[in-house]
Amino acid sequence: MAVNLTHEFTTPMSILVATLEELQRNEEDDKKRMQIDVALRNAYKYRSLTNDVFSISRVLSGTILYRLAKTNLVDFVENIMSIFHTAAYNKKIELQFISSTSEIECYFDYQKLYRILYRLIANGIRFSKPDGGTVKISLYYLKENHKIRLEIWDNGIGIVPEKVPHVFNLNYDEDPIHLAYYQSTGIGLYLTKLFVNLMGGKIGVQSEKFEYTRFMIDLPVHTNPNMLPYEHIEIMENASIDQLLVMEEVLQVDTDEILQIKLPKEGFPLIIIAARNQHSGFWKEVFKDNCELVLVSDVDTALGHILDFVPDLIVVEQDLEEMTGSETIQYLKKNTVVNHIPMVLFLPNGTYEESIAVMSQSVADEVVTETKDAKTTKNRLFNLIENRKRVFEAAWQQAMSELKQTKSLSLEDSFLSKINSIIDKHIADEDFSVDQLSDEMFMSRTQIHRKLKAITNQSTTQYIKRYKLKKALKDLEAHTGTISEIAYKFGFSSPAYFSRVFQEVYGKKPSEVVRNDR
Repeated sequence: MAVNLTHEFTTPMSILVATLEELQRNEEDDKKRMQIDVALRNAYKYRSLTNDVFSISRVLSGTILYRLAKTNLVDFVENIMSIFHTAAYNKKIELQFISSTSEIECYFDYQKLYRILYRLIANGIRFSKPDGGTVKISLYYLKENHKIRLEIWDNGIGIVPEKVPHVFNLNYDEDPIHLAYYQSTGIGLYLTKLFVNLMGGKIGVQSEKFEYTRFMIDLPVHTNPNMLPYEHIEIMENASIDQLLVMEEVLQVDTDEILQIKLPKEGFPLIIIAARNQHSGFWKEVFKDNCELVLVSDVDTALGHILDFVPDLIVVEQDLEEMTGSETIQYLKKNTVVNHIPMVLFLPNGTYEESIAVMSQSVADEVVTETKDAKTTKNRLFNLIENRKRVFEAAWQQAMSELKQTKSLSLEDSFLSKINSIIDKHIADEDFSVDQLSDEMFMSRTQIHRKLKAITNQSTTQYIKRYKLKKALKDLEAHTGTISEIAYKFGFSSPAYFSRVFQEVYGKKPSEVVRNDR
């Protein structure tokens, strides 16, 4: 009953959130955009609560599937921490990761561990001291006991002593300040403890008010697939970290206040530049109008921003510390979330000959130097963005005109191919949502939207609808069934709704297509 009731809330909330996100992107008036921001934050919070209730009801009903992966647990934990680089940077908080070993190859439920760590690290950043706070994640391998210990520590507001024993309890609290800080209902930490218990572990907390909070998690280490203590399991052998880091929207919206992700205005390209501070004046002059500019001076922060926001253009200076510009671009070109973006290598004092030499050895799409002619540089880079868009739009039009698999396009294993196969799997499901798509694509809603927008100039919701309509059109032309049968076959809630959206896209009703082909 609870599970079914939760679905009744989540579907309309997903539609509401998608609509508000679209309004936020397109709104030009700053005052109205701020009002939409308030509505969107509250919609995020409400949806987060309903998703948490859904998770709790599934756990309590016993309908739990264990999704296990065999991989290096140390890398997995460190990569989850790296998701928060942008949030920590914005609040001037130091993130630290310490491990007693470099490798723990074992089987673990990656989805549950992801959600446990994401929530606790997010809370650590939310409640840590701004401008000088620290959040430390420690991992200890207790090999003789076949266990690991994870500790998440922050030097933030802390918890008053009498509250500490009750932080994992549902609906505990009569202190309004504690209610405000610890998400009022306690659902988040209650769910965290449920997940830890399901994994056969234990969780505890130590804290002093205004000093620190430390969460401690002990989990068993499983190395033998034939001795796993779970009933319903799926196992991924030798899974990559990228496959496992499922960006679950419930967790992202839960930490909306600390991540502070702003969706760029529609029509304004988002440009992220990693360059030393002495060159910031040049880039501010180049991109002073008609774009959203993010300037950072180190590679780690740049990578966090790039993977969070999926910009329209990336510029990386060659002589940065930690990684050269060429190495950074080479790394990004291998990442399917952002490899479609034009990437530019910046040689501040390079000559024309040096630029040509570097370009011949680099995977960068363009090489630029610092010049006095900011306008010419801007025109070159804006042309790069527009040319890339035109290439993708042409490929998209060809792909949709030849919806069947084609050798010429070679879309197999590509981004669109993966999305199409997931839509096909849920083609008749009228409740199939952007949230489900992002979950199965191992990407966040924002990442999918930005990449789809770059490739097809459509939002995710528009893409799903048009993909289904294109398939429905083929069936109408082939007379494979009645209009009602085709509407339900492709997941439209009613023939009337199908007819309306079909006419919006194709300028004619389904019945006209059927009549014209007879």
